[in-house]
Amino acid sequence: ASWVKNLIDNNTTTAVTFDAVGEYVEITFKTPIILLGFRYYGHETHHQDGSYKIEYYDGVAWHDLKTGIPTRLNSWSDWDFTITKLVKGKKIRVTATAIDTVGYNRPYEWEFYGLLAICE
Repeated sequence: ASWVKNLIDNNTTTAVTFDAVGEYVEITFKTPIILLGFRYYGHETHHQDGSYKIEYYDGVAWHDLKTGIPTRLNSWSDWDFTITKLVKGKKIRVTATAIDTVGYNRPYEWEFYGLLAICE
């Protein structure tokens, strides 16, 4: 994915571009978190037929946390608190699983909601 830093820069006018299935943006937190929810802002040209997934890293391998997240047209999604697996980790990534028929997936922003996991 290109312009990776734009995914979480708190700016809905800068975008990340995913051009191919499997491209991803990885986010590393300073301390382990438990991810509880997310929302995202989509590009104004999306046809809303592309998709993403959120993965987490358990220290050994990447695992799906939420799949089937559609591309979105020029607005914020609702907060999604339907993540049903509480996992603790320092790394997550957003991966393109289908490319929108406009030719790319281009989210402007993703926000994540979680808890610091300070207990072992």
